[in-house]
Amino acid sequence: MVDESNGQSPAAPFPVQSPGNPETSGNYGYQNPAAAPYPGQAPVAPAAYAQPAYAPAYYQPAQTLAAPQLTSLSGGMKFAWFLIGFLMGLTGLLLTWVINAGNLKQVRDDAMKFAVIGCVITMVIAVLTSIALYGFLAFFLQDLFVAIDQGYIFL
Repeated sequence: MVDESNGQSPAAPFPVQSPGNPETSGNYGYQNPAAAPYPGQAPVAPAAYAQPAYAPAYYQPAQTLAAPQLTSLSGGMKFAWFLIGFLMGLTGLLLTWVINAGNLKQVRDDAMKFAVIGCVITMVIAVLTSIALYGFLAFFLQDLFVAIDQGYIFL
């Protein structure tokens, strides 16, 4: 086949690049476009890239900023401390106290207040639940003993 635009036959494809090919040993698939252009095509110079700029061997920040201190609790934070007290009980109170030891007095007091409220609600629910369950158990046992005394149930 002859290329109609320039009257030459098309160039053969580049050889397969593999370590076992003696024509290309050592480059493993890389072809330099400037070294082997297609016939009738001008060589292409490799692109010039900017040299990397390296940082100095040490890093010294221009200014050291301390983390801003928490001055008040948001609504979500108050709810979170309430949940910690509610779900973890006395352990949640200890956790709240340890976490907020370095905060401002107002933040520490608010966090402890909401954790204590959560813990107290948990204890009230536990006491009411135990009273209800023990009341049902006592009522059931009383009826059981009455039925045994009257001879309805034989043991």
